[in-house]
Amino acid sequence: MKSRWTLIIGIVLSLALVGGLALSCAAPAPEVPAEVGALQKALAAKEAELAKLQSTSKADLANLEKAKAAEIAKLKGDISSLNEEIAELKAPAKPAKQIVLKLQVYQPPQHMIATSNHKIAPEFEKMTDGRAKIEVYDSQTLAKVTEFLEVTQRGVIDITSPSLPRHAGPAPLLDWAGGVPFIWRNAPGMINAIEYGLDELTNEAVLAAGFDKVLTMGAYYVGAYQLGFKGAEVKVPDDLKGLTVNATGAVLAKYIEACGGSTVAMPTSEVYDALERGIADGAFGVWSNWRDWGWLEPADYLLECPITTYALAFFINTDSLAKLEEEDQESLLTWIRYAQACLSRDYMMADTIASAEVAKGMTFYTPTSEEFALWQEKAQPLIQEWIEKSGEFGPRAMEIIEKYNVW
Repeated sequence: MKSRWTLIIGIVLSLALVGGLALSCAAPAPEVPAEVGALQKALAAKEAELAKLQSTSKADLANLEKAKAAEIAKLKGDISSLNEEIAELKAPAKPAKQIVLKLQVYQPPQHMIATSNHKIAPEFEKMTDGRAKIEVYDSQTLAKVTEFLEVTQRGVIDITSPSLPRHAGPAPLLDWAGGVPFIWRNAPGMINAIEYGLDELTNEAVLAAGFDKVLTMGAYYVGAYQLGFKGAEVKVPDDLKGLTVNATGAVLAKYIEACGGSTVAMPTSEVYDALERGIADGAFGVWSNWRDWGWLEPADYLLECPITTYALAFFINTDSLAKLEEEDQESLLTWIRYAQACLSRDYMMADTIASAEVAKGMTFYTPTSEEFALWQEKAQPLIQEWIEKSGEFGPRAMEIIEKYNVW
């Protein structure tokens, strides 16, 4: 019994001891000093401020990242554009549309003027690096020789190479190029006069005649104009009585009439048939007319007397010229001067060869000095008339001509 109570008491004491410890542990904490509370509040405020600052910094960084990203994107775009431009510059240039200038000559394809122009035309394309080229048309393909001045003025054809006396109607000065007898001493005399003033004066006269869209230049020597006949040997002016001669220009026509003959006017291409059929008894022609045009076949006799000396030139439409780039305009004018020099040279070299070939098919007669004087005498009134008819340009032209052509 005792031991059971002893056990119960022991258990109660143990529980009491445990309860005391528990009561001791649940006792309230000591009171916190005021300074610690203030510091704890200050700490909490700083922690809140830090959190705010940290939050703001992240937002700013986000904005900065966006701005940086936008700037990077812009720079990448600029770089891409520059690369494209560089690639275009490095790539082979796309050729611009080539400007084609049409040049009309009236001679047939086998004639020296046609073959020479066909030969040297590609030089202009080289001079312009392919930006422009000249296409040569022969045989009056695009216009008749008598229309060259008018079609050039209207821009129907870009460039023509005319027989100037055929256009002396509105501009009488143009008869200097083969239409006026006995003003030329020889080929060098004509070439020097052209080079030292007559070319520019001719352009002035064409402009003054109202052809304001035409640039006239590049006159070139093509030979001495001599008379050939079928069935009649002519030695002196009186031998022309009763004969009909094809004459180019009004002045030469008057000259033949002053010598007692009559005249017809026809294109160069029709002279062969006219001689063969008897429509004309004779014609004026340079060596290439008798050889290259074949006039020596129907004709029998040639009067070896240089009644006049013939030249052709170039008419250029100024609107066609203006279509070219500035450097190509200068190249065209340079090409015209080159063609002028080549053609004059070729004709001077050909004179001897052609005359020898023509002599195989025709009988030549060279007038005596007295007979030559008779031919010259008939020309004097017509020279003076031409000077007066040419207005202000006549005396100026004769001053240049006489300087280089002393008889």
